[in-house]
Amino acid sequence: MQSFLFSHPSTCLCHPILTSYIESKTRRLLLRNCAHSKSAKLWMTSVNTQKTYPSDGEHSFLQVKQLLERTKKLGKLRVIVTNEASVMESICTTEKLFYAQGPNHLMYANLIDSSLNLDLHIKLEALGAVRFEQGVSRTASKDPTYIIRWLGKDYTTVVLSMFLQWDREPSDISPERIAEWKQLKEEYCQNNLTYNFQ
Repeated sequence: MQSFLFSHPSTCLCHPILTSYIESKTRRLLLRNCAHSKSAKLWMTSVNTQKTYPSDGEHSFLQVKQLLERTKKLGKLRVIVTNEASVMESICTTEKLFYAQGPNHLMYANLIDSSLNLDLHIKLEALGAVRFEQGVSRTASKDPTYIIRWLGKDYTTVVLSMFLQWDREPSDISPERIAEWKQLKEEYCQNNLTYNFQ
């Protein structure tokens, strides 16, 4: 049973995952402000009768989250989500990436940007491995492309791709961004084709 305390209209209109994130942050802030009041702390921790879980997943999916965080240095990305029936693409950065639990207590990495009409939620437990690929662009110049493939739990199915995105031509990608991609590839995959998350 959810308490009315975390049912403010400003959160009710949000996606359930984002609402969960806001609620957990609000609860932590209030608990910190009431740290010297035992009765207040007891009241605050009892307003939600459901079992609570670590809201930010500090101790879970560490390897996945570490790599996701480092994609922030790659700049603009073409993010492609695929399944058996459809493909969805968006050009964005991962600067606004944050983590929160969904209603089912699963941990998600979230990218929400209303200016791009982007609302992406990545289920961390569904990611099994990662692969770095260098391809060739379809333009006449045939410039190289730099890709991170996120694989499912079968370690073969591509569920999410991140391409280093250019502005006008593939050659527009800066040497600094390419160097960062190559550094990640060296650290995670080295001579192997894929890196399996533990």
